[in-house]
Amino acid sequence: MNRIKVVHVYKSFNVYNGLIEILSILADSLDKDRYELIAMVNEYNGNDFGERFIKKGGRIEVVGNGSEINKITGLYSRLKKLQPHIVQTHVLRANLTATLTARSAKVPIVIATEMTLKNIAPPGLRRMRDRLLQVALKYAFKKCDQLVVTSEYLKKEWSPVWMHDRTEIIYPPFSMEKYTEAKEKNRVPKITGVFTVGFVGRLSEEKKVDDLIKAIQIVSEKNRNLKCIIVGTGPEETKLKKLAGELNVSRYIDFNGYTDNSFEMLSAFDLFVLPSRTEGCPIVILEAMASGLPVIATNVGGNKELVEDKVTGRLIPPDNHHVLAREIIDLLKSSDRLKSMGEMGKKNAFSKFEPGQFTKRLEKLYTKLLKNYNII
Repeated sequence: MNRIKVVHVYKSFNVYNGLIEILSILADSLDKDRYELIAMVNEYNGNDFGERFIKKGGRIEVVGNGSEINKITGLYSRLKKLQPHIVQTHVLRANLTATLTARSAKVPIVIATEMTLKNIAPPGLRRMRDRLLQVALKYAFKKCDQLVVTSEYLKKEWSPVWMHDRTEIIYPPFSMEKYTEAKEKNRVPKITGVFTVGFVGRLSEEKKVDDLIKAIQIVSEKNRNLKCIIVGTGPEETKLKKLAGELNVSRYIDFNGYTDNSFEMLSAFDLFVLPSRTEGCPIVILEAMASGLPVIATNVGGNKELVEDKVTGRLIPPDNHHVLAREIIDLLKSSDRLKSMGEMGKKNAFSKFEPGQFTKRLEKLYTKLLKNYNII
C-alpha cells in the first residue's frame, strides 16, 4: 500500500524550540517506507533547522497566513486535497482550531498534543485570552481520537477525567545524532580551576534567567573562581545583560548566543541550571543529564519527573534566587556529589528516557489507531 500520510500542524517553523527539535528527530527516525511526514505551518521563511528537517525526510508546507480565518481556510483546503491519514496538532491554538479543521476535512485520525503548562503566558491579557481558549479546547478534545502529553504532570493539567483512557504520555527525546556529533567534535572545554554554571534555552520571561544572574551575584561573594555561561537568544537578552552590569557580575557571566547543538556547550559546564517559572517537559534537562551534569531545576511542570531530587540534582521553588544561590554554593563544595549526581543523571537519560522510545511509542500509537479505522 501507499505510505501513511502524517501531518503535524504547528504555528511556525521560524523559531527554534523543543517541538521543532522533536519533529526533526521524528523525520530522522520514523519508518520512511511506511510513513510520509509533513509539517503544516503558517510561517516558514527558510532556515538551518527547517532545512535539516527537510534533509531528514520531512516536508514543510505553509498553509494560510494573516487572519485566523485565512489560516483555517488555508489548512482546510490543503487537508482536503492531500487527504492525510493522520493529523497531529501541537499546542493551544492548533489543538483548538486545527483539530476541528481536520475533522471538517474528514481526516480519519486526529491527535492533539500538549507540551506546555496552561498558564505559560505572562499575567495579563495574553493569559486571559489563553484561559478562554482553554475552555473551548474541551470541545475540540471531544473530537480527537487521542491526546498526547509529554509528562504525567501535563496529563493531570490538560486531560479531562473522561479522556484519561485516550491520553498517552510520551516523554520527549533528545537527539542522539547531536550527542554523537558533539562527542566527535572538539567540544568547548571546561575552564581549569573554575566552577562553571550553565544555562541553555530561549532568553524569554518565563525562563527566569534573571534569577540565575541574581544568584550568581550571591555565589560570587563566596567564591570568585566562578563562571556562568548563558547560551541562547531571545527578547530578554538586552535586559539580562543590563541586569548583569547593574549587579556588577558581568565579569562572571558570558552570553554565548544561539547554538544549534546544546551538547557542544554542555561539555563546558560543571552544573546545569534551569530556573524557569513554568515548564512542560524540557528536553534540555535530558540533554544535560545525558552529558553527565547534575541539574538544579525549579519544581514546576514535568521537571520533577526528570530530575530526581538529591540523586541526579536538586529541585527548588521557582522565583527564589536565594534558594538557587544556596544550592549552587552547596554543590560547589562537593566534587564527589557533583560527580555522583551527574553519573546517575546520565544513567537515567540513557535508560528511563532513552531517545528511541519516543518514536517507537508514537509509531505504536499510530498503528493502533490505524487498525481501529481499518486503514491497515
